[in-house]
Amino acid sequence: MTDEHFRNRVWYPAVKAAGVGRFAPRIMRHTAASWLVQDGVPLYDVQALLGHEDYATTMRYAHLAPDVHGKVIESWNRRTLRALDAPVTHERKKAGSSKRETGL
Repeated sequence: MTDEHFRNRVWYPAVKAAGVGRFAPRIMRHTAASWLVQDGVPLYDVQALLGHEDYATTMRYAHLAPDVHGKVIESWNRRTLRALDAPVTHERKKAGSSKRETGL
């Protein structure tokens, strides 16, 4: 069965019966994936649904994910607050305190 045969004999009659506009399957697939990502479905789940072998293919939808930047900023803020309360684990060595400089 060719793509054209499938579209004309199966796809277009089905979308007409559903009351949906006459769009090619790839457009409907892309739209459905976009809506899933916009609704907060993880990209890995969308990748599995679409059957993408390479995650990079699914990444074209990443910009549609809601509050992506908000989550990053929240994470940075939490880490910054923890860092301010954390003890210092290293300090710069003072000038002249290395073994080479002191002759030890």
